[in-house]
Amino acid sequence: MLPLGTANSFARTLGIPLDLTGAVDVLVNGKVANIDLGKINDGYFANGSSIGMPALVGRSTPHSLKKWLGRGAYGLVAAYKFIRFMPFHCIVTVDGQQTSFQAFDVLIASGGYQGGVLVAREADPRDGKIVIRILKGPSKWALAKKWARIALGVPFGPSDLEIMRVAELTIDAVPQQYVAVDGEVITQTPIRVSVAREALHLMTPEGFEELRIDQLASRTGHGSG
Repeated sequence: MLPLGTANSFARTLGIPLDLTGAVDVLVNGKVANIDLGKINDGYFANGSSIGMPALVGRSTPHSLKKWLGRGAYGLVAAYKFIRFMPFHCIVTVDGQQTSFQAFDVLIASGGYQGGVLVAREADPRDGKIVIRILKGPSKWALAKKWARIALGVPFGPSDLEIMRVAELTIDAVPQQYVAVDGEVITQTPIRVSVAREALHLMTPEGFEELRIDQLASRTGHGSG
């Protein structure tokens, strides 16, 4: 794997250096790892999927703007879309048990990064689980608070965030929401989410199998993202 994307979230999850020299060294001297993939319905994803504001931003950000501004393009479009964004009713079903939330943002994470930022420390593409992080709140200012907390590294409280680690679930939304998979909007709710165990075999840095996601984060600091 070579880090040639806009934010390189999956490379960061695997601890692959973000400069080409370091990444090529992993291809030559690394080790093969068996990585879980997530599934949305019958389609696979490597790193993360999202419902709500991130999907709206991903759908609305032109490729030409990303080419010129990189990750900054997402922030510019998000600021514009935030003005009219409204919460939605999110319904999650796990093992036949249904739970609902007033939500602004649902992150479905196999890996820990989204948009190049570590947002799901609980996610590990080696443990057979998908992490679901639901941002709750009565107003859209909860979403602004989320961005500020991520930027400052401040942890969320239980009233702000619902976190689940499961092998399979379904997610629905009222009104219907777009779903972004690895940064590309490909479907709409409702969706079935599951794990494809050890579905991907690729070269990773020496010691990857033993490292935690926060330790991997420090390994990707070889050049810019």
